[in-house]
Amino acid sequence: MRVDANGNLVGHGPEPSNRGIDTGVRNGDLYVGMPVWVWWWARWWRGKIRYINTQNERVTVTFDWRPSVRVPGYPTRLIRLLDWED
Repeated sequence: MRVDANGNLVGHGPEPSNRGIDTGVRNGDLYVGMPVWVWWWARWWRGKIRYINTQNERVTVTFDWRPSVRVPGYPTRLIRLLDWED
């Protein structure tokens, strides 16, 4: 998927780089069912934590706009807590 300048998904293409993003969030900051902001396709989206991998800093997330979309193995460094909202 590609994202236009307004943040709209516009088609297929490589995901924009998330290099340099580290929110400082770690597994211990999260709980299953917790609402969060998730960095995906060059944008922050509201989502929920569905699973926390205790072996590494990765989680499974779903998005509020389509809860059936599950993203396993998502790095916690790309997640913001809701109270960080701008």
